[in-house]
Amino acid sequence: MLYYFPTLGLTYESDLTEHPELQVKLQQHKENIQHQINSLQMIIDVIDSKMTSGNMLPEACVLAEPTKRIPR
Repeated sequence: MLYYFPTLGLTYESDLTEHPELQVKLQQHKENIQHQINSLQMIIDVIDSKMTSGNMLPEACVLAEPTKRIPR
């Protein structure tokens, strides 16, 4: 019998629905890992963009709409 969480007395065959506090903790870990994956993907996208453009200069900001001015 292999223990997955020996301090909790859980094995691989244990029913997680009987341990709601563990379910919450696992969900938090999952969300944290997903956030880290998303952050790493953004870094990969920047690297890919720089490699495609061939330079390390920052990209120019482009406004989606023309600049609005206060009427005179």
